[in-house]
Amino acid sequence: MLNLSGLVKWHQPLIMLITFNSYAGEWTDIKIPGAKCGDGSDYSVFIQGKSKEKLLVEFMGGGVCWDYNSCFKRSSLFPWLGRYPIINSYSIVTANKSPRNPFKGHSKIYFPYCTADVHSGSHISNYQGKKVYHYGGRNTEMAFKYLVTRKLIDPEGFKELVVYGASAGAIASLVHSYHFQNYFPKVEDKFMFVDSPGLHFGENFWKKFDKDMIADFKDSFTAIGLNNCFNDGAIARFMGPVLENYSDWTIGFIYGLRDSVMSEVFGEISPERHRSLILSTDGLPFVARDKENVSFWLKDTSIHTFMLSKYTSGMRSVENESVDEFVSRLYFNK
Repeated sequence: MLNLSGLVKWHQPLIMLITFNSYAGEWTDIKIPGAKCGDGSDYSVFIQGKSKEKLLVEFMGGGVCWDYNSCFKRSSLFPWLGRYPIINSYSIVTANKSPRNPFKGHSKIYFPYCTADVHSGSHISNYQGKKVYHYGGRNTEMAFKYLVTRKLIDPEGFKELVVYGASAGAIASLVHSYHFQNYFPKVEDKFMFVDSPGLHFGENFWKKFDKDMIADFKDSFTAIGLNNCFNDGAIARFMGPVLENYSDWTIGFIYGLRDSVMSEVFGEISPERHRSLILSTDGLPFVARDKENVSFWLKDTSIHTFMLSKYTSGMRSVENESVDEFVSRLYFNK
C-alpha cells in the first residue's frame, strides 16, 4: 500500500499536498533527492493512497529532444524541461471521479516527464552551451527506490499492478515494468496499457541522436530484451523477446495507424508508411500474433494518444470497440 501517515512530519520541506478541481483529485508531491528535470530543477513524483492491494503506475508522455533546436526552440510538440508544480496532464486511468475509469479505487504513482528522453536517460548533454539533464531512467529508478526505502510504498501488500503510459510514457511502461515487478513479490495480476508507443519508424530514425543518448537507450532497451534495433527504425520487428519477458502480463497496445506524431514529427516516415509498417509482417501485431496475453486496439487515424481525454478514449477501433471498452475488457477478464 501507499503509506501517507506521518508524511508531512517526515518530509515537511519536500511535500506539497495538491488539490485541484478536476477529475484527477488529490495528490501528494514527493521530491526525490538527487533526481532532476532537464533544466536541473528538482524532480518529483505524485502519489495517492487508496487501496492496500491494487497499484496503478502512470508515466506521463511528451516529446523527445536531441539538439539545441529540438530542446530549446520547441513547439507544443516538443518537451518541457522544467519541473511541474502540479500534474499538468492526466489520463482517464488516473481520473478518480470519471465513471469510465476502472482503476479509480487503486493507489497511484504518477511519474511526470521533464527529461526529453522517453524516461530512459542517465546522462547530461550540452547543446550549444545549454545543459540538459537527460535523467529520465535514472529518475525513475531513484524515485521507486526512495518510495520503497522511506516506506511510502509497501510492496508486500499489493496483489495487482497496472502500468499505463502514452507516447514517451508508453515507451517507459515497456522499459520499466519489467523492473517494477521485482519489487512486488505477492502481485498476482499484472496489466500494461501501452498508448501510442511508436516502434514503427523510418530507417533514418536513430541518426538524430548522439552517442550518449544511444548508449542510454541501448542500456534501457537491452535490459528488457530489445536488441539489434539501432540500425533500423522498424523497432517492432525486434520486440519478440520483450513480449516473452512479459508473458505473465496482460498487455494492451493502442495505436492510431497513421499517428502523425510518431510518423512525421519524430519517426522520419510518412503516416501512410507508418500504417503499412504496423500492418506488415514487421509490425507489432504480426510479431505478437501467437501471444495470447497481448491485444491490440487499432484505428485508421492520424491521432496520437487516446487515453488522455474523454473524447479520444471514446473513439472506436476498426473492430468497433472504444478504447475505454478495450481497457475494461482486458482488465475485467483477468
